[in-house]
Amino acid sequence: MPAPERGGAFDLHVLRQDLDVRYEDGSGGGPLEIGRLGVSFYESIAAGARLGIRLGAAGVSQTGRSATAGLDPSGQFLELDFSGAWPHTGPVGLWLGLGWRYTSADAGYANGDTVDLDWQTVVLRPAVELRPTRHLAARLGASVISVDGSERRRGSTNVTTDFRADGDTGAFAALEFLLGGGDVISIRLDGGNPSGAYISFEQRY
Repeated sequence: MPAPERGGAFDLHVLRQDLDVRYEDGSGGGPLEIGRLGVSFYESIAAGARLGIRLGAAGVSQTGRSATAGLDPSGQFLELDFSGAWPHTGPVGLWLGLGWRYTSADAGYANGDTVDLDWQTVVLRPAVELRPTRHLAARLGASVISVDGSERRRGSTNVTTDFRADGDTGAFAALEFLLGGGDVISIRLDGGNPSGAYISFEQRY
């Protein structure tokens, strides 16, 4: 890892992501366009490994889907996260990230009907980590996801439609910059499913 060993950390992060989903009844719709703003809290459990919890606000928009047409459902998310690197010192290592996340969002129609979206995501990210200096780490790896969700419209029409990820693999590249004093900026770009960008501003202590 580029930073010296510390007991814990917290961060502020933002994410913009497109998640391709497939509805179980065969009905169509575009990807879930997801935005998140959250905070994370981490604790070291071993040299180079840590557990964390993330939570915050989430917003969703979607084109081509009748249940959410003209709506921007909003809500919250909660995530449990593990990451570790072996070895955690030296110029090259193997890095692994594993996370479970629950997201929910809802919106209302003018006629009083509501639509609720909620889904669970499990993601696995193995990568090669390069550490050219103690102030920089670069990761290049793959991602595998599993999504289990439901869309529920309630009111004049009561319909529940389950959805899953439409494609479960992708790739990512990430950079982690240690600025000094435990301040870290991390940037990640995702391709495949999902695709998007993530940035965090972290303080390690």
